[in-house]
Amino acid sequence: MRTMAVAAIETEKFLEIIEVELDGSQTGEALIEIYATGTVAVTNPAEAEID
Repeated sequence: MRTMAVAAIETEKFLEIIEVELDGSQTGEALIEIYATGTVAVTNPAEAEID
């Protein structure tokens, strides 16, 4: 199954949205889809500071 994921490719860099290939769920596993998660402190990534 192909799906989109957010990944930290490198430390101290912005998160990236990537497409990944997932195997089907196995015994004892569950696939969870998150639709929304609260608010973000910095809504414009260009304003974020990375030290």
